This record gives sequence, C-alpha cells and structure tokens, in this order.
Amino acid sequence: AVADISVNHSTKTVAVANKSGEAHMFAIDTGKVQCEVGEPVRLPLTSIAHNCNGTLLVTGGSDKTLRLYDAVTGKELGSSSAHQSFVTCVAFASHNPSLLASGGGDKPIVRVWKVGDKHPQSGTAELLEQCVLVGHWAFLTRVAFSSDDRFLATSSMDWTIRVWDIENGEPMVNMSFSAALVQDRTRMQVGKLSHINHRQMEEELVSDGSDVRFTWERPDFDEPLRLCRVPDTDGWGRQVESRFQYVEVDKGRVIYTSSGWLRTLKGHCGPVNHVEWSPDGKYLVSAGDDGTVRLWDAQCELNDELVLDDRFLEGTEGHHVLAIEDEMVPGEEACTMRIEADECVQNYKIKFSEDGGFYKHTGGILGSGFNRIRRPACQFVDRFRNPVYQIIREADDKVIFDTNFSKFTLWGHQGPVTSARFWGEKILSTSDDGTLRMWNPENLECLFVVAATARYPLCSLTVCEEAPEAVLVGDRKGGVSILLAEDFGL
Repeated sequence: AVADISVNHSTKTVAVANKSGEAHMFAIDTGKVQCEVGEPVRLPLTSIAHNCNGTLLVTGGSDKTLRLYDAVTGKELGSSSAHQSFVTCVAFASHNPSLLASGGGDKPIVRVWKVGDKHPQSGTAELLEQCVLVGHWAFLTRVAFSSDDRFLATSSMDWTIRVWDIENGEPMVNMSFSAALVQDRTRMQVGKLSHINHRQMEEELVSDGSDVRFTWERPDFDEPLRLCRVPDTDGWGRQVESRFQYVEVDKGRVIYTSSGWLRTLKGHCGPVNHVEWSPDGKYLVSAGDDGTVRLWDAQCELNDELVLDDRFLEGTEGHHVLAIEDEMVPGEEACTMRIEADECVQNYKIKFSEDGGFYKHTGGILGSGFNRIRRPACQFVDRFRNPVYQIIREADDKVIFDTNFSKFTLWGHQGPVTSARFWGEKILSTSDDGTLRMWNPENLECLFVVAATARYPLCSLTVCEEAPEAVLVGDRKGGVSILLAEDFGL
C-alpha cells in the first residue's frame, strides 16, 4: 500500500513511500522508475518529504527511524533514532532547505530538526535536534510548516489540530530537562516586549483576586494590559500547569507561551488525519475520520477562542472557559448548567455535537450511513476526548460559546477523509470511500467527484503545481494515479 507521496518540483519526479519498507522515485511525465531507496526487508514506511530545493529526501517509518537521502541519487546520508516509537509524519520547511519536523507515537511529541553540513569525505550529514513540541496526547498524523517557516501545524489522533511557534519549543537534549529552565529560555511573543524576561513580567503582574486574571502596567505602555493565564490541557481536560500562555484579553494576542503552543483547534469528531496550510497562509484545511473536510482561520498570533468576554456573563471577562466551567453547577433539567457572578444568576443549555462525536443521549452506540460510530453519552464536565459542544444562553437561545472553531465544514465523502490540501483556490480531498473530490471553499460546493472503477480506499494526495500541473493520488492497493489539470477542466 502507498503510505505517502512527495513531489520534487526541481526534477519533476515523485517519491512514493510504500508499506513494504522502500520508496520509489519516478518521473511524472513518463512514469519511469529512476531509483529506489530503503530495503523491502525493513518495517513499513509511513511518510516521505522533499526539501524546498529538491536536494534532500527524508523518510519516516515503523522502525522508529528518520532517514535522510540524496534526492537525486538515492544515497543514504544519515539517520536518527531519537523517536521512541514509530515515526508517523515528516515535513521539510517551506523555504529553509535544512529545517524539518517529524512526529510519532512517543509521548507523543513533535521534533524539529536541522540538517547539518555534509562531511567533506564521507558525504554524510547529521540530523541535529533543535527542539520538541509537547501537547498532543495521541500520536501525530501530520506536520506542516507555514509559508514563512515560523509556525508549525500538527494534526493528531486526539481529534485536535495544534499551531506552534517553533522558535519557542522546548529544548530537549534528554528527558531530564527542567521546566524552569525552559521558561527562562522562551521569549515573549510580541516583538516590542522581547527585552522583558518572563519571570520579570510575572513579578509585575497584579491579580484582580483570581488565579487567572491579571493587569500588567509599565511606564512604557500606553495603557495597562489585561492578561489571562491560559493553561494547556491533556486529553481528559485536566490542566497542565507546566504548559501555559498569557493572553491579552482585549485583543486575544498571545503575549507569552511557555512551550511554543499557540492554539488548539477543535471541531473534528474523530481522529484528524491531515492538515495543510493555504498558499497565502491565511487558512488551514484538515481531513478527519468523521468524514469531513474543515477550513480554519490560520492566524497564529491570537488565541482568543477560549477567553470569554461579557457576552457570557458580566464579571467573567478575561476568564478562561475551563475556569468558568469549573464554577458551573448542574441545572434543574438535563443538559443545563447555571453560574452565579456578581449576584447575577444565568442559566445555560449545553448542546453536544450530533455530527458523529459526543452528544447527549441515553441509548447505546449508534451508527451512520457509512458505519461511523457515535460514542455513548458524555457528561458536560467530563470533556473526555475533547467533546464538541455549544453553550447556549436560555434567556435568548444565543450561542455564546462553541468549541467547534472551524470556519467551514465540507460534507460529501462517505467514509473517513484521509488527506486534504489546497490546489490554487480550490481544495482537493481523498477518502476511504475511494473518491477524490474538488471543492470550492467560497460557496462550499463540490465541483468534481473522481472515482476509479475499482473503489480502493485512497490514502494519500499531493499536487505538482508546476508544468505539468498534476494531482497524484495513492491507494491502499499500492497504486498511484496521476490526474492532469485538463482532466478537471482547468
């Protein structure tokens, strides 16, 4: 079966990683195999990627190893076994030919690497670990660099997408690092505050009586900053005190992050199989086991989804939503909650997603058209596996909080969506239902559905954006199909 596909735009060749443990490189125009890398006796490959100038090729596999190759000759240049479990995804930076990232099943964490200079005699190159990004709680499925190489987007089996600042990742030489040392190393996110140390900032913060709301006032500020301390959470909704941010409440700007974590995007009701940036860097597109393709706002300087304003309740401005939930008490009816603040009581209804994830019901396990499993009931305060829900004010039925942060959802696939990416202004997606679909994100319309005669599940997708413009699709039977732009009428 095909595990992953990567295009070398410099040489107009394609590298295909196979579950057999080897990768083949062939020409796009002729389909002729030019060389092979790896060995069939090795454990299955899971991912493959070229660097931006087409000189290097990296693979990740079930043998817990990253391997670096010459993209033209196929010669192995170096390897690393730093991952403690299988490597599930690899990606090179958009413009830096020596910067790459990998994700796996260990912890799980994302590792950011730099390719060292080639040895003058042996021609080998070393993979140098730069930092790690810790936060997902199930293994990674995809890593993708932004167009300016400052940020990294990752998708995971934990149903979420995360956005990271790779310059603020945790330096990990070994597992005995100190959280205090990490926080001393990381810098302020806002450029004009870069001269201020994190610990100096915390000494200057003035609390309003809460553990999460602060005011920061300095002579060089035009006006005081109102900050909210936003903790990261694990898969059970428990707060992780060693990973946190300070977010400016009025603007949602991330002022400081202790671990490189910027945002956690929720909305998929199942594992997220793929994430990719748009060419202009404004959006993220993702593919999930819930049968959907989702479009997200890719702004990376803000994290305002979880910081509440006065729409929720007077006196809660600057709260983190998890802190508010902890103060809620069950209402008189099912799926209702109430909260008291400043001698004011408001009642809220909790509506769980019915799109295939968690929702409130008393029956057993239900199924949908393509056997997507809906899990049994989940209580609001459990937050097990990142449930998707809305908080609705009973007084006027206004939705004042929604954990689904996606801008648009594209429905149509009849099975888990395995990959999605932009092709110009359109979106392409592949699915286990054996179809390739093209979408118009402006009106959410499906423009084309391409289905092979033998409906093998499609598992990988990439595009060649230079002549010849083509779409390459891999299936679980080991085949690779090449579709030219004219096949779509473009």
